[in-house]
Amino acid sequence: MAKTTNQQPSTARTVWLYAEPTPKPTYDSALVGKWQLFIPRMAVDKVWEDLANATESGELGISAKVSGTLSNTNAHDPSSHVVILYASDWRDLDYLRRLLRGIRKAGIEQSVYFKRDRETLAGKYSEKSKPTVSVWGSPSGDMIRTKWVGNGKTWIEVTAENQRAVIAQIEEQEEEFRL
Repeated sequence: MAKTTNQQPSTARTVWLYAEPTPKPTYDSALVGKWQLFIPRMAVDKVWEDLANATESGELGISAKVSGTLSNTNAHDPSSHVVILYASDWRDLDYLRRLLRGIRKAGIEQSVYFKRDRETLAGKYSEKSKPTVSVWGSPSGDMIRTKWVGNGKTWIEVTAENQRAVIAQIEEQEEEFRL
């Protein structure tokens, strides 16, 4: 995959631009997931520059990509871009919080959502699936919460005290949420 961080997503005539650290870290693809950030076109170039540089320097995830200007059938809003920051293990909440701090450092204050690759590969998207396909959400800072436990409708904050139990419950109930 060629580095494309020197291009601006707001004008790039491509579907995706990519950033990867060198050397690329090893990981188990069955555990990969991604933070998804939806950024207005007027702000995406600076956000991408910051996040791509942090990714390439090995500070932020295992890879990143941002949508360009060519159509993407999964796009939520044609006037915005999606930045995807890949993480090696959806269960490692300390690692995911570190990534969130990098996202917030780049100026992203809105809620962001974390989706596992297994749901993407199965064709599960938020507008097509209920309950949410995002296993984690972060409304601000490095707070992580989920709807995948409890009644499936209410966000539950994941803390150092409950994270092992939450992950175990998600793994136990996984098939139920793949409906």
